[in-house]
Amino acid sequence: MIRIADVYDSAALAVLIAGHEALISAFNPGWKNPNLYADQVRGTTSILEAVKSASLKRVLWVGGAGGLEIKPGVRVIDAPDFPAAVKPGSLATIEALEQLRSVTNSTVGGTLHRAISHDRRVLGAPRVPMFGHRR
Repeated sequence: MIRIADVYDSAALAVLIAGHEALISAFNPGWKNPNLYADQVRGTTSILEAVKSASLKRVLWVGGAGGLEIKPGVRVIDAPDFPAAVKPGSLATIEALEQLRSVTNSTVGGTLHRAISHDRRVLGAPRVPMFGHRR
C-alpha cells in the first residue's frame, strides 16, 4: 500500500511514518526550484520534526556529496569547478546533515542516484518509508 503526505506537513508526515523501524529520505525540492535552499531546509526541518514526533530510532539520509571532504578541510562544494546551479541545494543538504546530527539515536548515511517520488509527495512503504524527489 502506498500512502502519501506533504513533506512540509510534519504532523501528517509523523502519522505516515509512525510504527516504522527506520526512515530513508532522498528529499529534494527540485534542482530547478528557485527557492531550492529555503525549501530544502524547510523540508528537512519538517522531516526531522516528524521523525522526533513518531519516535523513529533510525534515519538514513541520501545525498549530500557536496559536503564530503576531498582532503582535510576541503569539501567537494569548495572546488572552483563545482557547478553554481547545484550549489544552493548542496549547501542546504550540508545544513540538513547538521540538523540530522542533532537528532539522537539516528544513523546518517550515503548517496543514492535515484529518488522515488515526485513534487512534494512522500511515499511510505510497509516497513521502511522512503521518500524523495524524482528528477
